[in-house]
Amino acid sequence: MKKNELIIRIGGAAGDGVASMGQTIAKIFSRQGLYVHGLNYYQSVVRGGLVGWNVRISNQPVKNQGDYIDILIALTPLAAEIYSLELRKNGILIVDEEMKFLEKNLPSGVNIYRVPLVKTARQQDPKMKILKNTVAIGVVLKMLGIPLEIFENMLIETFKNKGQEIVEKNLKLAKEGYKAGDKLLPYTLDFQYNGKPKLFISGNEAAALGALAAGLKFYSAYPMTPASSILHFLAKHAVEYDLVVKQAEDELAVINMAIGASFTGAKSMCATSGGGFALMTEAVGLAGMTEIPIVVINSMRGGPSTGLPTQTEQGDFNQLFGASQGDYPKVIMAATNVEDAYNTLVEALNIAELAQLPVLVALDTYLSEHYETLDHINLEPEIIEREVPVIKEEEKYLRYKFTESGVSPRSVPGEKNMQYVASSDEHDEDSTLISDVRAGLPDAVIIRQKMMEKRMKKLELVKSCYKPPDTYGDEEAKVTLIGWGSTRGVIEEAVDLLNKMGVATNAFFIRYLYPFDRERIIPLLKKAKFPIIIEGNYSGQVRRHIHAETGFWIPHAFLKYDGTYLKPKEVVDFVMEVVKE
Repeated sequence: MKKNELIIRIGGAAGDGVASMGQTIAKIFSRQGLYVHGLNYYQSVVRGGLVGWNVRISNQPVKNQGDYIDILIALTPLAAEIYSLELRKNGILIVDEEMKFLEKNLPSGVNIYRVPLVKTARQQDPKMKILKNTVAIGVVLKMLGIPLEIFENMLIETFKNKGQEIVEKNLKLAKEGYKAGDKLLPYTLDFQYNGKPKLFISGNEAAALGALAAGLKFYSAYPMTPASSILHFLAKHAVEYDLVVKQAEDELAVINMAIGASFTGAKSMCATSGGGFALMTEAVGLAGMTEIPIVVINSMRGGPSTGLPTQTEQGDFNQLFGASQGDYPKVIMAATNVEDAYNTLVEALNIAELAQLPVLVALDTYLSEHYETLDHINLEPEIIEREVPVIKEEEKYLRYKFTESGVSPRSVPGEKNMQYVASSDEHDEDSTLISDVRAGLPDAVIIRQKMMEKRMKKLELVKSCYKPPDTYGDEEAKVTLIGWGSTRGVIEEAVDLLNKMGVATNAFFIRYLYPFDRERIIPLLKKAKFPIIIEGNYSGQVRRHIHAETGFWIPHAFLKYDGTYLKPKEVVDFVMEVVKE
């Protein structure tokens, strides 16, 4: 039977070039017009340990990494022993001919192909054992029927900056890999190659690109996994897009730099993970009080403290919701997939500019670091620019003027007759502080109340910009799966699988976590006959938030908090157990 989908895993140690191998295979297939999903598995080590790169390829859009591996290239014994447990029955394991590993735990029917990877590489260059990677890729591509010329062109593109000698060595080893692949059984695939390259991009890259499209002009960050590649991407393209990128000494400096840049009129953003966001929270409140627009990305990983620095989790919603003290207007959004990461950042910068407040965007390790192929991306979205206030010569400029929408006229330093104080203290309309000798006096009490109400009015303005929740499947289905953030791709595939199994299932997804879109979410909850929420944390943080916002308690929850990536089969198995009760 021909397969119209394939999952390849490369496994090895940090320093083995595993990610380069995975990206090479992914790019070859995406440039032939196929849909590809790429996912990096890695540990917090520079050398050694266990790392992997998962490539899922299909004629149809690929929404997650899948459940089982078809072909595993294992460069180390540990990779062979651990990742082979995910091989499907009759899967293929490719290892070096001299590798020794425990074979007793392999799934039944696995085919082991022993190939002279290291020997072949050393014949070309005894000092560069890593060249075995090129041999291994050649073996697999030959098995899959991919022409050598396509692989050669990719190698030339990849290594051209390292000199002709490196290019020639890799080209020779590619041919040797194809020769070795001749001795193995061909792997028949029912792929429809149209030769139209697709955009192959990660969640972090898409988020960074979305921010650029929305007019980002200042970005600051301190390197912290899994948000670091946003910094790398924007630094690489800073000159091209007239962007200032600053790597600060810590996250306190990061967010205050971004607030300062926004105060001067530049669209500003910063990004971190949970530990870094913990340091930023006081300044988030500063942006709320001073009404300075800013976007902050929190790419969540396993916590608390350092936790699991390279693993995924959706455990920071409570932290985002409780950032800083007191009541103030903010927005919390959660992107749902790679394409939505692009759209969410466009929307986040627009909302921040429109309502003059902090927008917090939730990503996570999975969404930040996995890759997807996209057919199209709108590189010229509608964007919102700051409205320059206009006042008459004799008028007094009121930076925090009471308005119907809650949004006041915003100047930037240097504009004539529009100076004001941007203080963390409470203030009146013209920015004069009411937190010192006026505190508690009748006029200041009234101003405080009115100023609080003015700021919080912005939340209604924000909600008027919301898009309807995305839904999936038959709206009359028995089971309704509810997701937020990066669970979307897995949930959609689980819906398809459950419907094929005769369990009528649909889903909807929540992007706007605060202010909560009660008016649209409540009808969906009431209509759900058998609601189940899926989220990646121990305590069901958004489940509890939905209950608080709507009064609706979702009776069943699949909660994953071990740091590993959610899989469709896990969701399907959970639903099947629940519906039996």
